[in-house]
Amino acid sequence: MRAEPEHRGILALDIQGFGRLERTNLVRARMRTGLHRILGNAMTAAEIVPEHVEQTEYGDGVLVLLGPQVSKARLLHPVLPRLLSGLARYNRTAPDAARLRLRVVVHAGELLRDAHGITGEDLILAFRLLDAEVVRVRLARAAADLVLVVSDAIYQGIVKHGYGRIDPAVFHPVWVTAKEVSTRAWLHVPGTDRQGMRPAPAPVAATSRSRTSPLHTATPTLPAWAPPAVPAHAYVQGRVQ
Repeated sequence: MRAEPEHRGILALDIQGFGRLERTNLVRARMRTGLHRILGNAMTAAEIVPEHVEQTEYGDGVLVLLGPQVSKARLLHPVLPRLLSGLARYNRTAPDAARLRLRVVVHAGELLRDAHGITGEDLILAFRLLDAEVVRVRLARAAADLVLVVSDAIYQGIVKHGYGRIDPAVFHPVWVTAKEVSTRAWLHVPGTDRQGMRPAPAPVAATSRSRTSPLHTATPTLPAWAPPAVPAHAYVQGRVQ
């Protein structure tokens, strides 16, 4: 069989501090059950049918791959608001040890299927964004229980056009450098931009999981924060070429 790429929407959710020592396996099981229920309800509300979804677990969270029949705009609305409302309902009754706080990434791209599953640069990029230090820091500082990061490809192709009820004004640029990735991404912390909650910190550049790199504040405008070594034309499908 000839190897051919398949276009997929990519949604991944990661639970903050899932492996903390004070959490027991029973607590982790409760959190996983809660996350799957919240995600399932959000997908149903967005009218995303199971036939168009591949869902797997990867330790601290869930990976969802969506067929080309599903618009990526649905992941930003109504899936994101439904995730937020489901998360709020769950956390109202959950003990502190089982509280869910999530990092969420939305991307899309060409993936390759083999005998072991599915792989590709765009899937790697999605996880680099999800695991980036700037995203972790933003969630740690946020009053909200969820932080969303989208690739530059998703921002340029969907967010900036304001499809449906997507508001481009609540997304802010950041630079992510992690392993082989150096790229622009866009952050949204629900509740911080237009609802009088804690203001989001200015965009920063940080390496994934680096605890020693200082945070550099900057005005949230383009392109002042972008590293000059990366040419402006180098963005293709959210990756630096």
